[in-house]
Amino acid sequence: SELLIVAVGSFEGEQYHQIVKESGVTMDGAGHFPHIGHHHLIQFGLMPELVGRIRAIIAVEHFDETQMADILTREISKDDMNILGMQVTFSPAVLEDLANAAHTMRLGGRGVGIVLERIKHHIYMNRDGIEYDLDGKRIILGDRYLAANRWTNHSNSQAR
Repeated sequence: SELLIVAVGSFEGEQYHQIVKESGVTMDGAGHFPHIGHHHLIQFGLMPELVGRIRAIIAVEHFDETQMADILTREISKDDMNILGMQVTFSPAVLEDLANAAHTMRLGGRGVGIVLERIKHHIYMNRDGIEYDLDGKRIILGDRYLAANRWTNHSNSQAR
């Protein structure tokens, strides 16, 4: 029998940056440390026994808002967004707001999935601003939806 262990983690904050700076690793032009080694993890406080079992360390960057919008658009077209037998359509302003919300979550592509699940919940709960075109079998999330359910730019959003 075999056992597969996948260790995933994220290190941020002043302590992490201080350890990396003291070890002589240089930042790239964007202010990131692309060349992190096993010894940095040990300096950060992980047990050497665990660090020795990690075969690869990969530094990844956060998606920017444009990349998040691309992911959102692909997920919508892949998922086909059919709910209750009706096609869900989004205005460009709603797509931009949803992409910004997913980007703000700092969960990478998973933030898009969370946003889309919340959209489905809004539709099932018949939230304000959702328009229905019964003849065209469409659910429309446009300016009225955005005005009633803004996802970004305020802290106490009813959309969340």
